[in-house]
Amino acid sequence: YLSSILPIVLQRFSASTTKPETEFDRMVKQRAAWMIEAQKLNTPSTFVEYAKLQRRIDKLSNQIDSYKKGNAIALPILPPKAGKITTLRLRFRRRRLLIPKQFPQL
Repeated sequence: YLSSILPIVLQRFSASTTKPETEFDRMVKQRAAWMIEAQKLNTPSTFVEYAKLQRRIDKLSNQIDSYKKGNAIALPILPPKAGKITTLRLRFRRRRLLIPKQFPQL
């Protein structure tokens, strides 16, 4: 009787002691997998793919570092759209100096 129950008890005990995979664990495993893939791609013929993958590894490493420091997963800080800012500056300058729109370079 005991030999028939023991495997079931051990299985339930091991399942209850293992914690579910967290976001942090998933990110660490993903980075390790990408690093192995990057080692394979580090050849002159596949350098572009290697560089793209290395950039993704760097971004994920930054997220892992910020997660370790206790921050939530850091969203990438995107630079402001230069076109929009430049357009607003030009509009403001045109209004202030009363420059007609025929001269967009000013």
